[in-house]
Amino acid sequence: MGSKTKRLIIRRMILAVLAVLSCVVAFDYISYHARNRRAMAVVADLEGRAGSLLGWPMGKEYIVTFSRPLTDEELKRLSVLNSLAGRDYVAVAFKCDLTPQQLATARQVLSECRVYQPEARLRERR
Repeated sequence: MGSKTKRLIIRRMILAVLAVLSCVVAFDYISYHARNRRAMAVVADLEGRAGSLLGWPMGKEYIVTFSRPLTDEELKRLSVLNSLAGRDYVAVAFKCDLTPQQLATARQVLSECRVYQPEARLRERR
């Protein structure tokens, strides 16, 4: 094999690796944002508020808040937030009165998320 043939083969291999890498990155970007849109649509439907920091490719830090308790059916819908927790940090705050059972159920359904009640923390500190 001549040196031109070797260079051509190396060039093609590099281009093939770059093409595969580009496809992997594009797939990751599209799937990441699709999960994000799906989860935030559920939060909006349930009258929640969400804020986030950072973004793709490193991940986001989500803070989702609700000003009312959610029913069991609504919590099941909200479990889509668990799909974000692989790369992202997701915290769900209930800024309302919840019974210990409701809070335990929310923690069980949203097992990949940090679930808390800010007012309860304030009451505990006093």
